[in-house]
Amino acid sequence: MNPRNLTNIGLLALVVSLGILTWLEPGSMPEEPMPPLTTLDPRQIESIELTVRNRETLALEKRNGSWQMIQPHATKANDPKIERLLEIANTASTERFPLPDGNRAQFGLNPSMAELRLDDTRLEIGGTHPIDHRRYVLVGDTLHLINDHFAHHLLAPAKDYAMP
Repeated sequence: MNPRNLTNIGLLALVVSLGILTWLEPGSMPEEPMPPLTTLDPRQIESIELTVRNRETLALEKRNGSWQMIQPHATKANDPKIERLLEIANTASTERFPLPDGNRAQFGLNPSMAELRLDDTRLEIGGTHPIDHRRYVLVGDTLHLINDHFAHHLLAPAKDYAMP
């Protein structure tokens, strides 16, 4: 074998070795899961109240294992739609920090886009981050950033939560 072929085989082996090392990432720490927005178990939630700016309040209660709309009118609720809405309770909080004093408007919380009550836990849904478009959510005195996968559920009209 000539020296040029040996050099090419050696370089190929080096590239393959570096590729495997990069793929395996030795020494890297596994990522810790991000904490959820709340500690609520969606299966244990018994009441929901959703107030969206300039709209009537939507109130729902779980009775005998199924959801009932109480407000704006009494009817059987669409359980699968409610379950998707309840997923917000356990969505990952990508960042969290105390709400800076007097800065509610900066985060779209003066007034908030919506208020969601899950049993006794109040979530104020604010605006979106200007760069990465994650949604601000205030829970107690802590401001969270979450991926904005829930706005369409929050903004849906009450008829969408009624059983078809």
